[in-house]
Amino acid sequence: MRRFLKVLAAGSALLYVAPLLAAPGGVQGTWCAVESGETMFIESETIGFNEHTVCTSEEPLPEATRFEAELNCANYYVQGDEVIAAFEKTIRFEAELVAKNLLQVRIEDAEQPAGSIEYQRCQR
Repeated sequence: MRRFLKVLAAGSALLYVAPLLAAPGGVQGTWCAVESGETMFIESETIGFNEHTVCTSEEPLPEATRFEAELNCANYYVQGDEVIAAFEKTIRFEAELVAKNLLQVRIEDAEQPAGSIEYQRCQR
């Protein structure tokens, strides 16, 4: 199991699967989409979306206010004692910190053209 998944289980019951959270600073941390409320987690080498989708980079993501990266993504599900990867694809990810707590994100893959989404730091 890769380090970016945190699986806590009691017996065989799954309680939680999510990307591990990075310490706040720059663009790393937890972000909520302004319009939909969906959650994005940015770490040094991984980006996660909601509960199941995790994207990894071959190289550490730059600690900058703007960066672009090619990411390998998959949805992860628990089936019995196994974690199954599904819907694997490669995306082009661009992020720019346009204000202290506002992140502009563009995601593009072979199936859809780039779309822009605004995220704000989640209030937790």
